[in-house]
Amino acid sequence: MSLIKFLLLGLLAFILLVAGLIGYIAFRMAHPETGINVRQLSFIPPSATEFSYVKSAFYAQYYFKIPESDFNDWVKSMKFSNDGYEQRDGRYVQDPTRSPTIQLVIPGLDPALIDFRNGIYIARVKTTSGGYRVGYNRETSMALYDWASH
Repeated sequence: MSLIKFLLLGLLAFILLVAGLIGYIAFRMAHPETGINVRQLSFIPPSATEFSYVKSAFYAQYYFKIPESDFNDWVKSMKFSNDGYEQRDGRYVQDPTRSPTIQLVIPGLDPALIDFRNGIYIARVKTTSGGYRVGYNRETSMALYDWASH
């Protein structure tokens, strides 16, 4: 086999590999995994109920009901670091320049804007590399955790 044929076959294999990877990523983005009122994932506390989620290759959102004390223990165990919020008396206090809201994007649930002004809100969001947000609403006992990798 000549060197030119060998290089062309290598180039073709590389192009097919890249095209397959792009196709897989596009499929995962267009068809995220979802669940409404399902059994929770292992990293969510067992006391959580009404667990719903959406998850793709680049983002995820988890929404569930949980007692506040269990939520606080979970946040500590996950070692979420806080960006722009300070903790006072065991509660995170919002920086007034930021909005403590998260848009609910789980298919099958009302796409409400969840407000955490009356609860707990933790965020580490970077404009270039994604991040996460965690919130707890004391009126509804609902928690929301979302992350993005982009």
